[in-house]
Amino acid sequence: MGQDEVETAATAYTTLVVTVPGLGDDIQALKAGLLEVADILVVNKADREGAERTYQDLVTMLDLRFGHAIPAWMPRIYMTQAKRDIGLDELVAGIKEHQAHLSREGGEALRAARRERVRQEFLELMKEGIFSYMSALLKEDNRLEAIIEDILDRRTDPYSASEALIAQTLHRE
Repeated sequence: MGQDEVETAATAYTTLVVTVPGLGDDIQALKAGLLEVADILVVNKADREGAERTYQDLVTMLDLRFGHAIPAWMPRIYMTQAKRDIGLDELVAGIKEHQAHLSREGGEALRAARRERVRQEFLELMKEGIFSYMSALLKEDNRLEAIIEDILDRRTDPYSASEALIAQTLHRE
């Protein structure tokens, strides 16, 4: 899961992470951050070989993540077969349970979820705005090609060039 997916997950109140058995790297992807944003985990195509193993891997990963801590919400794991409508009622009930959890205790969890959603939306809009502004500046004074040439000729690297451009632009105002 990349940064875009994590940012997208932060805009939802209930985040489902769906995997299927037999992908090979599905559990690796979960280790790379997907598990961190999951409120509910779903093993779809539960009739496939390896579904129980995928389920057990997820249980183990949750145990490792939380250890003896008791989180306010422990992600649930559901086995489904969407084409056969198996496990979907339980999954919907789990989603409703998570939403009820968010609404309990004066709605603090829901407010926290909303806060994170607003935070992510604001940061995403700011990122887009800054990118558009910087791109327009580079186009306006034709600096982009000069920077590219400097990087290609190893007079600088992409990280240093972007940091220098940002610093110059901030001090320009």
